[in-house]
Amino acid sequence: MEVKPVGFGVHYRLLEGEEGAAVVARAYEAAASVSDALTIRDGKDIIEFSVRGANKGDGIQRLREYTHATAVLFAGDDVTDEDGFAVLRPAEGDLGIKVGDGETAAQFRVADERAVAVLLGLLADARSSSTA
Repeated sequence: MEVKPVGFGVHYRLLEGEEGAAVVARAYEAAASVSDALTIRDGKDIIEFSVRGANKGDGIQRLREYTHATAVLFAGDDVTDEDGFAVLRPAEGDLGIKVGDGETAAQFRVADERAVAVLLGLLADARSSSTA
């Protein structure tokens, strides 16, 4: 179980076969006993319940406004990250990076989290070289 700012997520990636399905069913039952107004999102071996219908795209938009960002780099590996990729503005310099397999709206893809770390290191090096 993962506590989130406006809800919680139930991870089941380490469970096999029917165990995962049983956990998801019990999570739906528990959520229904709390409220019938929860927003429910299925992810990659996680089911998320929240009291608000906000998504990662909404979060990116709010952060962009709050920080006055001129560009956004957003990387993600889950289907719930697609909301974030959808609000990016590539024509204005935003970068969306899908981590791993699966259909995506991101412009770029890397194999895994290690590749994201390498990419961020290269980006930091390039940025410090251009400002030196």
